[in-house]
Amino acid sequence: MSSTYIFAEILIGLMYFCLCLTYFSKYRRQILILNLMGHSMQTIAFLLLGGITGAAMDILACARDLYIFANDEKKNKWKDVIALNIFFIFVLIVTIFTFSGWKSLFPVVGTVLFTISLWQKNKIVYKLLGIPNSMCWLGYNIFIGSKLGIIMESILLLSTIIGSFVDLVKVKKKRNFLKEKISLKEENNKAK
Repeated sequence: MSSTYIFAEILIGLMYFCLCLTYFSKYRRQILILNLMGHSMQTIAFLLLGGITGAAMDILACARDLYIFANDEKKNKWKDVIALNIFFIFVLIVTIFTFSGWKSLFPVVGTVLFTISLWQKNKIVYKLLGIPNSMCWLGYNIFIGSKLGIIMESILLLSTIIGSFVDLVKVKKKRNFLKEKISLKEENNKAK
């Protein structure tokens, strides 16, 4: 193993640490900062491992994260829709120039899924979209030969599945509780 490979793997490990923290964060801005840090490290790691499409997608992801961070509090839906479409156009252009076979589509699909998960504001949707996103990046890590990336993405995928399931169970319990509360209130009103 070369020192370049080891350094790339260390950066990938740090990136996954940041990404794991996003799934435990309650604050959207904190998620965006951690994503920005992670994508920056992963860009360098992918370049060192020869993953040009992945590195390019991470550069776009950094730009996306900065845009969302700077405009998150502003309520301009049309501006956001235009920015999202411009981002997807850049993804398409970069994909055309960095395409190196069907395997290079893994980071493209992963980036698009992750962008959608970040752009909307529902944390459960964020986590659920993390499942196919994680599968894409797992495939790409296999393609570029990042052993630590394969291990970490597998752990992240499992964590995302478990976390999503736990959240969905909580939502279902909350809905059942509210339904029971409403039906009790209706019964009380009928009794009067």
